[in-house]
Amino acid sequence: RRLPGSVGARLLGARIALFEGRTGEASDALQQIEESMPGDARVQYLLVEALLRGGNVVRATEVLQRRVRSHPQELQARSLLARLLLAQNR
Repeated sequence: RRLPGSVGARLLGARIALFEGRTGEASDALQQIEESMPGDARVQYLLVEALLRGGNVVRATEVLQRRVRSHPQELQARSLLARLLLAQNR
């Protein structure tokens, strides 16, 4: 209800694609949605999830770094980013 019209429909389509394992399609759709709604936490976290499921850890890290820069007080973003950076350095 918070995302009316075509954005809501595209978000639902991306979630369905992610649920069905079509991570590339979900990532592409979510990236477009995220560009039209910069700073929306739910969209960014869903994009990170899709990117990680698709194996694109570098891009997921970039999205999280941007989230932490814009919302440094957000513990969830900081802890997820820290885990990703630790995993990349192993």
